Amino acid sequence: MATKIKTIVTTVAVTLALSAGGLYAYDKASNVYTDATYDSSLGELYGKNLAYTGKKFVFTSSSSLKKFIEAYVKYHGNKKASLDLNFIDTSKLTDLNFVFAGDYSQITEKEYEALTKEEQSSYSDFGELGFLKCDRSKKQQIYNIDISLWDLSKVEKLNGTFMCQRFFINLSQLDVSNVKEMQATFAFNLLVPEGINYWDVGNVTNTSYMFKMTLNTSNSIESWNVSKLEHADYMFSSSLFFDQNLNDWNLSSLKSAKGIFSLTSMKESNYQTWKAKISPNIYKSLFKFQ
Repeated sequence: MATKIKTIVTTVAVTLALSAGGLYAYDKASNVYTDATYDSSLGELYGKNLAYTGKKFVFTSSSSLKKFIEAYVKYHGNKKASLDLNFIDTSKLTDLNFVFAGDYSQITEKEYEALTKEEQSSYSDFGELGFLKCDRSKKQQIYNIDISLWDLSKVEKLNGTFMCQRFFINLSQLDVSNVKEMQATFAFNLLVPEGINYWDVGNVTNTSYMFKMTLNTSNSIESWNVSKLEHADYMFSSSLFFDQNLNDWNLSSLKSAKGIFSLTSMKESNYQTWKAKISPNIYKSLFKFQ
């Protein structure tokens, strides 16, 4: 059954409409849709490659953006050809939390404690993000997308943004210079998207669990500016093949890095300078299991 759409208010310039996904607005003068859903409520635009329509899609919440992208990629996705998502305007967003995350479950500590031991075994503790797991029973989408022109000037959080996924994507053009939190950004991934070695992470204060359980972290992050980094707990934990030279990292702001190298291949020669840079207690905790 086709999605029903009801026009609520129509002015000379703006139409407010209600679709199955909720309320969205269309500004006729500027060809801008705000918080739209990708379904038949878009009329003749549904089914088209929106990158070539001259329309702009603005989002004011990361949850609305996630729903739109999942539906759009499912309809247009192609493992071989890159899907252009640069018609999406992210300039009003303050976070991209879990926007590209695959199938996952997120529960609180209270919910976790109510589970059986067997049920608990499938979840991992991600600190203030709660307990997370990827749903491996469903086939993960493979994203081959282009978001190189996205405006992240107001984005301060990339928590879980790309977790539980498989990507063909280059992130080198993303300006993440205002981001402060990158918790679990790439957790549970088979590989990390290309280009993060070019990221300006100079304002990031929290990278806890960022690469936890990531199989391939081949992107070199040895030259990252982490001078404001305060919390890096379990950042590389269970990334079995991680072994990069981080001796040049500026750790002057570091307050905690518990288990950052636990269950990795990290050699002491690649972090030997840390002993003189951080407190003895932090240094002793670098390989602590969770």
